Amino acid sequence: MKDRIRTLLVGIALISLFLLATGDVLAKRHAKKGPIFFSGNTYADFAVFADWGEYMCPGGESSGLPYGPPMAGGTLAPCSPRSNFHMRDREMVFNVEDIQPTEVAPLVEGLQTLLVNWNWRYEPASADETEHLYSGPMWGTFKVVLDNGTWEGTMTGNWDGVNRTANWSFVGHGNGGDIDGMQIKIEFAGGVWGGPIQGRILRPGSALE
Repeated sequence: MKDRIRTLLVGIALISLFLLATGDVLAKRHAKKGPIFFSGNTYADFAVFADWGEYMCPGGESSGLPYGPPMAGGTLAPCSPRSNFHMRDREMVFNVEDIQPTEVAPLVEGLQTLLVNWNWRYEPASADETEHLYSGPMWGTFKVVLDNGTWEGTMTGNWDGVNRTANWSFVGHGNGGDIDGMQIKIEFAGGVWGGPIQGRILRPGSALE
């Protein structure tokens, strides 16, 4: 009888150890789970546009008007012909929407605010060079406010004035809610009205490549 009880207790102990080991393996696998990939779109929100920023016209003269839509009191030709165009602390606002897969949407969708700088070079768009475009590097910071948490980080990229397209890269970290301690990387390819994004989220303890 005692031998049977001893055998039973040993069996229970072995099963317990197996379950504990299995749980530990599963926990480690979950902790090392790979990145969360997503895609979506951004849409410019001019209704909440707030800060025109400050610009300079190296090699030329300023119009004296803020750079922006004429209907809002600005001008789309801030600098004289043949001058470059540098901007500091320009605020741009986008809505991040249409995130797929849908279960990732609460981690990404929200109001994105950029504080952007650029050094754009002059590019003639007509034979007499009176009509012109600008192209060049851009950089700054960003914030995306979610229902439960905030992403914050930096952005770098480029504006192609000939094709009127932008390519920006964002790298940031999460604060609060379900994204606290997470990291995010987003690639944007679009224009002044917004465009598609591709990105990934990493859990705490991982590093963006």
